[in-house]
Amino acid sequence: MTSITPEGEKQIVEFYIRMWHGDEPQEASSVKVPIVVEDAPKVSESDLVAPALIELAKAAINESGPVSTAQLISGITASMPWSPHDMSTIESGDIRAERLIRNLKSHKKLINLGYAQQEEQGLTITSAGWAHLYESFMEVSESSYDFSTPARRRPKP
Repeated sequence: MTSITPEGEKQIVEFYIRMWHGDEPQEASSVKVPIVVEDAPKVSESDLVAPALIELAKAAINESGPVSTAQLISGITASMPWSPHDMSTIESGDIRAERLIRNLKSHKKLINLGYAQQEEQGLTITSAGWAHLYESFMEVSESSYDFSTPARRRPKP
């Protein structure tokens, strides 16, 4: 398995924040509300794996402990662009995007993939989660990734 230094971990997190937001790197804490983009594609539970891992990675880097479901919802909804459909209210009164994030946790997707482990207070990233972020980072880095347009605004090939 790939071993990643603490500096490498920070670079990976910064890369993903930049990937979601375009050329202007942003501190995660500076993004306060969901970004709604008219032509953004609808998000699936699988689309939330990388953003969830980034939230877990940020908590690991900051040594802030396990990440609760509420922290995942807050961090993910404020860190990536969403379609108006994803920000719509569903029958239960929930916002669709928040429901998707809760489903990611309740379906144990990150745990089943081996990317996270459940602690008493929430989720923490595993070495496999770091390796997944690193491998994704290397794959995108080697493809001359264009940061001029945030990822969720790019048309699907």
